[in-house]
Amino acid sequence: MRRGRLPWYHPDELDEAQRELYDAVVSGPRSHNRRTPLTDAQGRILGPHNAMLSHPALGNALQEIGAGLRFGGTLPRRLFEVLVLVTAVERDAPYEWYAHAPIARSHGVSDEELEALRQGRDPEVDADEAAALALARACLDHTDPGDALVQRVVDAYGREGVTEIVTTVGLYDLIGTLMRVWDHPLPDGVEDPLRHPVTHEG
Repeated sequence: MRRGRLPWYHPDELDEAQRELYDAVVSGPRSHNRRTPLTDAQGRILGPHNAMLSHPALGNALQEIGAGLRFGGTLPRRLFEVLVLVTAVERDAPYEWYAHAPIARSHGVSDEELEALRQGRDPEVDADEAAALALARACLDHTDPGDALVQRVVDAYGREGVTEIVTTVGLYDLIGTLMRVWDHPLPDGVEDPLRHPVTHEG
């Protein structure tokens, strides 16, 4: 069976390197308290990690960076999720929005803020988050953010925070591109969330 332009890898079909990556994904921190399914009923991975199985050595490095940012980073989790959603909109990556909007909501991002982000606008946030968003958009636009903005983000989140913001944007830009190249679809029955207004999660 295929998933877009790739095989939809079944766990029984994986070689040793692929299985190592598979186990790291489905048994790691991503598997806890999920708001969207990680696999289908047969254990096949939904989302970008199926594409990563096409190159397990590289895929494992990418998933480790992602896990480090999501679960071991210094940025507030709310801000991290907002950065992912900004990147998803700017790079037209609907799967990343589908997977991360419910997480963002659980970390305090309101439906109004989600809708602003979905429309490509910055929501009304505090000065620290606004500076972080400005830095993220400079990264996405491939423009120099300037000394003043970088220093503003350093003051708010430290040098580590600046590097995490840049890395988060870069990683999810890469993930969105990877899924677009492999034509990776949304789960069956899920409408493109970037084309439909945000609704409250009941």
